[in-house]
Amino acid sequence: MLVGMNIKGPIATIAAVAVVGTGLFLLNVSRQPEPTASGNTPAATSTATAPTGTAAVSPAPAAPPATPTTPAPRPFADREDFVADIPTKTGNIALEIRVDGAKARAYACDNKGIETWMWGTAENGVLKLADQAKTSELNGTHQGNTVVGNLRINDKNWDFTAVPGATSVF
Repeated sequence: MLVGMNIKGPIATIAAVAVVGTGLFLLNVSRQPEPTASGNTPAATSTATAPTGTAAVSPAPAAPPATPTTPAPRPFADREDFVADIPTKTGNIALEIRVDGAKARAYACDNKGIETWMWGTAENGVLKLADQAKTSELNGTHQGNTVVGNLRINDKNWDFTAVPGATSVF
């Protein structure tokens, strides 16, 4: 039997590993992107006041802010496939999209409970898809050789950019 063995060393090591592990976990969770809700962009406002007792010179009216220009959607070819990995708090959602003429279908799955099939239209470079129960929705535009859009499943939204790639589910 080991008499006089000091157990403080191993306990201190285990405690240090637990603290470092917890810190890394919390850092990882805090850096996960939140699902975006459509239309929740706060507007920036500013006010300017002149000091009391001084003549205020009114500045020339500022030019209106430049609106971001998004390129017009490019029509789809007769058949195109797109894939994306959408990051979530618990992993990734694999998204596969197939465009066949004016029709499109998509499959989204995270292997943890999210799985949905969607069908819809692909007209003039714009995708509008939904599942049968209308609880999942995919809206996107064909920009360059990618599809940029938003995936909504129940009450959660994720923005995505899908690139050309082979789909395995169609």
